[in-house]
Amino acid sequence: MTTTSTVKPVSLRGYAMHRGCTHEAVRKAISQGRLKNSIVTVNGKPKITDVGAADAEWSATTRPSAADDPSWPEAMADKALPVRTIEPTTARPAPPPRAESLARLEAAKAELAEIELKVKRGEYAPTAELRDEICRLAHETKTKLLAVPSKLKQRRPEVSRDAIREVDDLIREALTSIADAGAAAGARTQHGDDSDEYDAA
Repeated sequence: MTTTSTVKPVSLRGYAMHRGCTHEAVRKAISQGRLKNSIVTVNGKPKITDVGAADAEWSATTRPSAADDPSWPEAMADKALPVRTIEPTTARPAPPPRAESLARLEAAKAELAEIELKVKRGEYAPTAELRDEICRLAHETKTKLLAVPSKLKQRRPEVSRDAIREVDDLIREALTSIADAGAAAGARTQHGDDSDEYDAA
C-alpha cells in the first residue's frame, strides 16, 4: 500500500547496509513476509518506513540462527555442525614388577632342571627318539606278521592253500585296523599336548 509519512523511507540497500547483510537478503525477507508492516511502496518500489520498526519485525519473524542473513536456506537453521569426538587412547599395561619377573625366571629354570634330571635317570626320553623307536618296532612287527602264512606253509605242507590265504587275510585285516587306530590317535595328539620335547619313558 502507498502511504505518506513524515519519516523519510529508507531504500532496501540502505537498510541492508544498516543490518550488515546483502540487498538480496532484505528482498527475500520481504517476499517471505518477514518484513511486511514496515514496508511502504514509493514510486512502485518497496522501501523501509522506519528502521527501528523494521528491526523489531525482522527479529520477531526471523529465526535467531539465521537473523544475520535471511538469504540462507531455512533448513540450515536446523542443521547442527558435527561434533568430532576424540576417543581416549588405550593405555599400555604396565610391565610386571621386577620381583615378579625374577620369580617367573626362577620357576622356569627349576622346571628345566627337573626335566633334565629325569632324562638322566631314564624317566623321560626325547619325544623324537621315542617316536622313531615306536615306528621301527611297528614296521618290524608288520613284516614278521606278514611272513606268518608263508612260514606256516613251509612248516605244515598239509595245510591247504585256502587256509593259508584265510590266515593271510586275517593278519592283513588286523594290521589295517591297528594302523587306522594309530592314525586317529596321532590326529588327536596333534591337537592336544603334543608340543612337549620329552615324554615319560
